[in-house]
Amino acid sequence: MTQEQNVVHIIDDDDLLVETICLAFDTVNIQYSCYKNAEQFIDAFPADAFASMSGCLLCDIRMPGIGGLECQRQLNALNSALPIIFMTGFADVEMAVETIRSGAFNFVEKPFRHQKLIDTVQSALRQNASLLSERKYMREIERAINTLSNRENTVLELLIDGYPNKSIAKRLDISLRTVEVHRSRIFEKMAAKNVAELVKKIMIVKQNLLFQ
Repeated sequence: MTQEQNVVHIIDDDDLLVETICLAFDTVNIQYSCYKNAEQFIDAFPADAFASMSGCLLCDIRMPGIGGLECQRQLNALNSALPIIFMTGFADVEMAVETIRSGAFNFVEKPFRHQKLIDTVQSALRQNASLLSERKYMREIERAINTLSNRENTVLELLIDGYPNKSIAKRLDISLRTVEVHRSRIFEKMAAKNVAELVKKIMIVKQNLLFQ
């Protein structure tokens, strides 16, 4: 299955509806891929692929086999980066609201206007791009932290706690020059210009771990 950039993955077994959606997407050059059910979509990719996938998911809320809410639950468990837009009939609006509470991007009620659907999809694609950028930045910070030696990690902790070089040297019983060398290497490895940038990057990592 396609793993190109900004693909809208459409899950619906209504062939006529899917054909209509595809024709609308063709008019604005939106890439898409179609699936008959949620199982087919989930099985099309390795489990670890969803966290870095580019695009969004346009999914019927009532489907044979895995329904919309269960599909959403499974993708959430895989840390999927794909915003989910649910397609729903009038009778399913309450269920659609529940999907929003569980993190869905939005829902569109059938019959929907094509422009409304296109606008919603394009907003979801922008959200996906922003999330992927944030996750890339997070991985870069984590990789940088992993390059630090044990001593550099200790100096880093004292730096972000606000200790000046002289105090760090005294606490660790090392020379001021040694602290300065460690500090220089930390800034280089962390791609930070000052302590404020170090603090910001470390806080980003800690907040990410908190919400995992």
